[in-house]
Amino acid sequence: GELDGASPSMVGWQAAVGRRRAASHGFRSGRSQHDALDAIPEAVRRKVNRVLDADIRAYYDTIDREHLRRFIEHRIGDRCMVRLLMKWVKAGVLEEGKLRETQEGVPQGATISPLLSNLYLHYVFDPWICHWRKKCAKGEVYVVRYADDLVVGLQKEQDARELHQAIAERLSRFGLERHPEKPGVIDFGRFARRDRESRGLPKPDTFECLGFVHICGMSREGKFKLRRRTSRKKRRAKMAQPRRRLADAGTGVWWNNMPG
Repeated sequence: GELDGASPSMVGWQAAVGRRRAASHGFRSGRSQHDALDAIPEAVRRKVNRVLDADIRAYYDTIDREHLRRFIEHRIGDRCMVRLLMKWVKAGVLEEGKLRETQEGVPQGATISPLLSNLYLHYVFDPWICHWRKKCAKGEVYVVRYADDLVVGLQKEQDARELHQAIAERLSRFGLERHPEKPGVIDFGRFARRDRESRGLPKPDTFECLGFVHICGMSREGKFKLRRRTSRKKRRAKMAQPRRRLADAGTGVWWNNMPG
């Protein structure tokens, strides 16, 4: 095939530009979070004028178990194995020595959940977006997905608006929905700053993906450069780690009284 013999990074990039399929990096061999982050600037440097941030709300908690079972059966013919995997999904997880049962979705923290959740979204999204790109898009479409973090770069504004609606409808068929706090379609890319300035608009919006805020920046030579900074959510989570460790060591009272 077209991707046979390519390096893992090249496989991710070829998929990202939409030659064969969506660039699914999450929990796949040879495709890490870093590969997904590398694919984003490569896509944005091309014919991208709009970005669609399609992060899914409460993804793990809203996976439909019946659809999940059917997707597993499509991959695995052994019914005993399928039944065992579904029992694993329903078993719940241990948190601080206590069992937390889950009635819906897949339990966050269970070792099997990342694999099954990625399989679920593969059938919901990956083949579908490739079909949409081929049949419906008027311009270039670049897709990067890591688990439930979805970013789509588009050349045409009409494609961006239509895809925004199409993704919402597609996700709803499988019990999912886009995160309501995400901005949806934004101006983004090499020419976004110039185009917005010509229309008297402020600088382009930013979008979050994989723990980073992605920003339309400029190099010292005045050329477009994608810049990143750590998101507030990720930064707070990192700063909370030493707080928890010190609390476990018996110094929590002193640490919690510290400012910030």
